[in-house]
Amino acid sequence: MVNLLLVGIGISVAIVGLTVSSSADYLLERKIEYALADFDGNGFMKYLTISLVFSFIAFVPIAYRPIAAGSGIAEAKATLNGIILPDATSLMTGFCKGVSVIFSVAASLPAGLEGPMIHLGLVLGANATRFLPSRNNTNQSTSKLDRLRTERHHLDFTAIGTAAGVTTAFFSPIGGVLFVMEEGSSFWSQRLTWRCFIAACVAIIAIYYYESIIMGIETTELAVFGGMTTTTLSSNFPDYDVWEYILFALLGALGGLTGAFFCVVNRKITLLRQNLNLYQKCLQVLVITAIVGCLTWYLPLYVPGVCREVAAVASFPEEEESNMYYQEYMELKHLRRYNCPEEGQYNDLATLFLNPLGSVGINLLFR
Repeated sequence: MVNLLLVGIGISVAIVGLTVSSSADYLLERKIEYALADFDGNGFMKYLTISLVFSFIAFVPIAYRPIAAGSGIAEAKATLNGIILPDATSLMTGFCKGVSVIFSVAASLPAGLEGPMIHLGLVLGANATRFLPSRNNTNQSTSKLDRLRTERHHLDFTAIGTAAGVTTAFFSPIGGVLFVMEEGSSFWSQRLTWRCFIAACVAIIAIYYYESIIMGIETTELAVFGGMTTTTLSSNFPDYDVWEYILFALLGALGGLTGAFFCVVNRKITLLRQNLNLYQKCLQVLVITAIVGCLTWYLPLYVPGVCREVAAVASFPEEEESNMYYQEYMELKHLRRYNCPEEGQYNDLATLFLNPLGSVGINLLFR
């Protein structure tokens, strides 16, 4: 029964992760295509209006269930360490977070799926034992299942669900296990390690099964990380000199200082936001959405993105050629002509801003 629960957790987390990411990307792409179709007319107003509507929809479930706000990583760590947070692992909280993150991404807000997927995995794992048959007065055959309802097993399944959530977010089963082991649970055992690993492997296999069977992509290399395709990766890595290590070190130091500055500013903003009421928080979301919408629409126009030539205008590949050319076709599909004067050109900055931030954005970044 425990093994069935492990498989069930892995599959359910994979399904939820794929549903959330696919829904968010679908809504975002439809919004962008609808706005770009009227680029010379009211395209910007359509883009901004739909973004504001999506951001308001994302705000509503958070207003109803405030514990669903944020990435959810802090709640996951607290729960794994035995701290009881009211409603942090309830199915309604997971539903509210899922709906909110879908429409946050669709609104072009700088929000990712990684943190929310960790929280969703936590929720699914914590509620896994709810689907076990209950013992009644006339049937004692399920007495062994009662041991799975103890607080110890509840925390174990919570850790297992979190590991599957990290795996779904980062395509890394071992990373999911290490996250729970190092950052989450205070109590660990060798048995829990294997259970987390099994659930994580089931989750990643389910994701690749979805891509290979349902989407028609033949996945042959499980080393693909975060959506990077074999057409994007190249064996011709650039060379560097020894003296460039100094630049690498300076870049690392700059990154550390930037991160420290971000933490200080984020703390002050968080303390300031605690004094806002519900209506002020809603207004804040709408204002941020409007600012992001203006930046993503107008920056490619006035901080000029370069109009580049498309190597080839591809049609959808035939079935026998899909394995070779599908990824290249998908990259060409997401190229945005935007304000480029000639057919067969694309604006590189608009292509980065007006596309999903997941695997599509990663592949376009390295194009």
